[in-house]
Amino acid sequence: GAVAGLAPALLILVSVKEPPRTFAPVRKGAVRAALAHFRRQGWGYAAIFLPFGLSCGISAQMLAWSVSFYVRGHGLPTDQAAGIVGAVGLFCGVPGYMLGGWINDRLRRFGHGHHHPLVMAVCIPIALVCITAFALTSSLAVSVAAFGLAYGLLCVGVPTAMSGVQIL
Repeated sequence: GAVAGLAPALLILVSVKEPPRTFAPVRKGAVRAALAHFRRQGWGYAAIFLPFGLSCGISAQMLAWSVSFYVRGHGLPTDQAAGIVGAVGLFCGVPGYMLGGWINDRLRRFGHGHHHPLVMAVCIPIALVCITAFALTSSLAVSVAAFGLAYGLLCVGVPTAMSGVQIL
């Protein structure tokens, strides 16, 4: 797989010239102004970063341990368990990101400018219920469906947090 990419990489390396980089000088007082802004908006940042960190931590742990969980808890071979986890990431994670963007755009259009913590406050508890079902059910189908729903809901938090920080 990697060998096939060597020829295009070498072609780009020798034929594409990188443009010169210029750096704008840092304005005097810019760091102080940024820190003052952060102090003024501290609760807003906390309301976005804390649930975002929680959702990132939960989804990272789900992805890190779900293959082992399916192997040990449901007796699947490793390749089949990994295939399930990969498919869930593709078919539930990507739509979760897109749904997050759509929800945030929709709420913003209706005049809700600071809805980001609320979106995560709705998605995270529902995801936790789904994670409980994912982990405790003896049915593989229910476990996979709950895993997918939980992961998709946690992915909603990424565009939510990113747009929330930009608005602040």
